[in-house]
Amino acid sequence: FRNAVERSKASEAFAYLSSVREAQERYLAKEGTYTATAGQLDINMQAPKYFSVGELTASETAWNQQLTRLSGAAGYTYTVQYNQDGYDTNDADSTIEKSSNLAINPMGHK
Repeated sequence: FRNAVERSKASEAFAYLSSVREAQERYLAKEGTYTATAGQLDINMQAPKYFSVGELTASETAWNQQLTRLSGAAGYTYTVQYNQDGYDTNDADSTIEKSSNLAINPMGHK
């Protein structure tokens, strides 16, 4: 049951970052570059309740942002990162990819 609840919380992180990705693509189409300023994106979303939002970094051809699970009663600690290509499955960037988190990863990788 704990894994199902955490999987739902992790899904919120993926939904948030997916929205950022879509907004970054619209910004790129309009401005010819990505932005590191979230306020310039055409979305108005609140950060997922159980995550801290990392810095949005960007260059002309790339961007990334990472969410980190806030420690809570469930004891889960992991990160989810997106970039211009979408969900970053690199273990060093998205630690939800680690084998200990497979049951909570809504993307079902590995």
